[in-house]
Amino acid sequence: MASSLSSSHDSDLPPSPGTEQLRVRVSSNHLALASDYFGRLLANPDRIILPDLWGDSLNDITQPLLLILRAVHGQNRKIPRSLGFEMMYMVAYLADYFGCSEAVEVLADIWIRNAKDLLPQSYTVDVRRWLCIAWVFRHRDLFATVTRLAIHTLAQTRDKYMEEILTFVYDYVENLSLDNHTTCRPGCASLTLGLLLRQLTTLKLYPRPDPPYFTHSMDGLIKSLPILNPPQYLALVHQLNGCQDSCAVSLPKTEEVLPTIEAKIKGLDLTDYIDIARVPHLE
Repeated sequence: MASSLSSSHDSDLPPSPGTEQLRVRVSSNHLALASDYFGRLLANPDRIILPDLWGDSLNDITQPLLLILRAVHGQNRKIPRSLGFEMMYMVAYLADYFGCSEAVEVLADIWIRNAKDLLPQSYTVDVRRWLCIAWVFRHRDLFATVTRLAIHTLAQTRDKYMEEILTFVYDYVENLSLDNHTTCRPGCASLTLGLLLRQLTTLKLYPRPDPPYFTHSMDGLIKSLPILNPPQYLALVHQLNGCQDSCAVSLPKTEEVLPTIEAKIKGLDLTDYIDIARVPHLE
């Protein structure tokens, strides 16, 4: 049984100048077997209306849709063995939308194999689309490659901010270790330094760890900083030593430093992953 597949711009009236239409003769049996989505649509034999996945830009979906229909109908010789990244992504998106990704998987394996040179070498906005391609077509190697790149980038970012926090702490340690005018009295500096090093040892931060910081978490490191402040009784020692109220060896206020660092640590932006409004499947 053959059906006529028309775009949502189709009508019984002659098309207006400049209007583009897509008309394809397809096998309803092939479509129904390949996709439950098409099977439900074919229950209405009069006409099938395609949703506007990309708004009014019909040209954007014409080629990927034709590739999918040819794959569903077994016309593999009419399908190229190499696709550009954007075209591959649109095919993956539409195949997932129509629920017929399995019919395209064999060809997708060839496309992905021939697109190795197109894979990003660092984390870019394209990584999420490569992840979509790998997920839709269940391509294990591509999924492993893309997620490894994402994880490596996250690890680098994590190490960068952990290094910034440790630098803040160890700049203070170095300042206490120096015998110069920045300390109020040697006794205060020695006492504060000893307490600080004991606290750092308890937190497994002394000696200073080197990246990558596998044994520490960002959240744990941020939460541990406030406890590095000198205990209250240290103020009494300062008074006994005749120190000024604003003793130079007092630990810089972590409540002023942490917000600055935490403000730089950003999670993923949801809008990066919802760049196209998906039309709900028919029930």
